[in-house]
Amino acid sequence: MSWAKMPDDGDPPSISSFYYNGGSLVVGEQVTVRWFSHGADECRLIAGGNVMSVPVSGSKTITVTSSNMTFKLDCMNLYGHAVRII
Repeated sequence: MSWAKMPDDGDPPSISSFYYNGGSLVVGEQVTVRWFSHGADECRLIAGGNVMSVPVSGSKTITVTSSNMTFKLDCMNLYGHAVRII
Protein backbone atom coordinates (compact mmCIF):
# COMPACT_ATOMS: atom_id res chain seq x y z
CA MET A 1 0.00 0.00 0.00
CA SER A 2 1.40 3.34 -1.02
CA TRP A 3 0.98 6.44 1.11
CA ALA A 4 1.96 8.77 -1.73
CA LYS A 5 -0.20 11.86 -1.82
CA MET A 6 -2.31 12.34 -4.93
CA PRO A 7 -2.07 15.85 -6.40
CA ASP A 8 -5.78 16.66 -5.96
CA ASP A 9 -6.57 15.22 -2.49
CA GLY A 10 -7.18 18.42 -0.59
CA ASP A 11 -4.46 20.75 -1.84
CA PRO A 12 -4.93 23.75 -4.10
CA PRO A 13 -3.07 23.62 -7.42
CA SER A 14 0.32 25.19 -8.02
CA ILE A 15 1.95 26.76 -11.07
CA SER A 16 5.58 25.75 -11.41
CA SER A 17 6.32 27.52 -14.69
CA PHE A 18 4.75 30.45 -16.57
CA TYR A 19 6.65 32.50 -19.14
CA TYR A 20 6.66 33.79 -22.71
CA ASN A 21 9.36 33.72 -25.36
CA GLY A 22 11.15 36.93 -26.19
CA GLY A 23 11.84 40.17 -24.40
CA SER A 24 9.98 43.37 -25.18
CA LEU A 25 6.42 43.09 -26.42
CA VAL A 26 5.91 44.60 -29.88
CA VAL A 27 2.35 45.35 -30.99
CA GLY A 28 1.29 43.07 -33.85
CA GLU A 29 3.96 40.43 -33.20
CA GLN A 30 3.20 37.02 -31.78
CA VAL A 31 4.53 35.55 -28.54
CA THR A 32 4.18 32.03 -27.24
CA VAL A 33 3.12 31.76 -23.61
CA ARG A 34 4.02 28.47 -21.86
CA TRP A 35 2.94 27.11 -18.48
CA PHE A 36 2.97 24.01 -16.29
CA SER A 37 0.69 23.46 -13.31
CA HIS A 38 0.28 20.68 -10.74
CA GLY A 39 -3.01 19.43 -9.32
CA ALA A 40 -5.24 21.71 -11.40
CA ASP A 41 -8.55 20.61 -12.87
CA GLU A 42 -8.79 23.59 -15.21
CA CYS A 43 -6.85 26.72 -16.15
CA ARG A 44 -7.71 30.05 -17.72
CA LEU A 45 -5.29 32.33 -19.53
CA ILE A 46 -6.13 36.03 -19.58
CA ALA A 47 -4.22 38.04 -22.19
CA GLY A 48 -5.09 41.60 -23.16
CA GLY A 49 -8.55 41.25 -21.62
CA ASN A 50 -9.34 38.02 -23.50
CA VAL A 51 -10.17 35.03 -21.28
CA MET A 52 -9.32 31.61 -22.72
CA SER A 53 -9.82 28.13 -21.28
CA VAL A 54 -6.52 26.30 -21.70
CA PRO A 55 -5.06 22.90 -20.75
CA VAL A 56 -3.51 22.59 -17.27
CA SER A 57 -0.10 22.54 -18.96
CA GLY A 58 0.75 23.72 -22.44
CA SER A 59 1.35 26.73 -24.63
CA LYS A 60 -0.60 29.31 -26.60
CA THR A 61 0.53 31.72 -29.32
CA ILE A 62 -0.93 35.18 -28.82
CA THR A 63 -0.78 38.36 -30.92
CA VAL A 64 0.45 41.31 -28.87
CA THR A 65 -2.12 44.14 -28.71
CA SER A 66 -0.23 46.49 -26.36
CA SER A 67 3.42 46.99 -25.43
CA ASN A 68 2.46 46.75 -21.75
CA MET A 69 0.22 43.71 -22.21
CA THR A 70 0.11 41.31 -19.26
CA PHE A 71 -0.61 37.60 -19.15
CA LYS A 72 -2.44 36.02 -16.22
CA LEU A 73 -2.79 32.29 -15.60
CA ASP A 74 -5.46 31.16 -13.13
CA CYS A 75 -5.54 27.41 -12.39
CA MET A 76 -8.25 25.88 -10.20
CA ASN A 77 -9.37 22.71 -8.51
CA LEU A 78 -11.94 21.87 -5.85
CA TYR A 79 -9.66 23.16 -3.07
CA GLY A 80 -8.58 26.54 -4.42
CA HIS A 81 -6.66 28.24 -7.18
CA ALA A 82 -3.22 29.51 -8.08
CA VAL A 83 -2.51 32.69 -10.03
CA ARG A 84 0.63 33.91 -11.80
CA ILE A 85 0.99 37.15 -13.76
CA ILE A 86 3.75 38.07 -16.20
